[in-house]
Amino acid sequence: MLSLLKRTLRRRQAKPIPGKEIEAPRPSKPQRGKPEWETVLTASLEQNSLAPTEEVILHAFDLYKEDVYGPHLERQHQMADLHAEIVANFASLQALVPGLIERAKSRHPFEFSQIAKIEEAR
Repeated sequence: MLSLLKRTLRRRQAKPIPGKEIEAPRPSKPQRGKPEWETVLTASLEQNSLAPTEEVILHAFDLYKEDVYGPHLERQHQMADLHAEIVANFASLQALVPGLIERAKSRHPFEFSQIAKIEEAR
């Protein structure tokens, strides 16, 4: 009885549809080769069986820093650009309607404190 129940509840394999090709499964992560800093660092070991010089190690470290911190620095630059745009828009709005900005600053002092300090410094 149990075997009959297992047979009926077993998943059936999908039959291929004629004319429709089956796609090969794609790897989830694209495979990358060696990073540039690792290639620079290990080149002398692989070619001459010698330890890399100090200059090569420093150059490889610079390449490693660019590889690791590059995305973070790019985001920081984007955030700085957005902040500059917000401050510029705030200044133009304050020039157009100064009373509105003063009322908003009195209601929500925390939200406008950073922008207002920058404007006062100029």
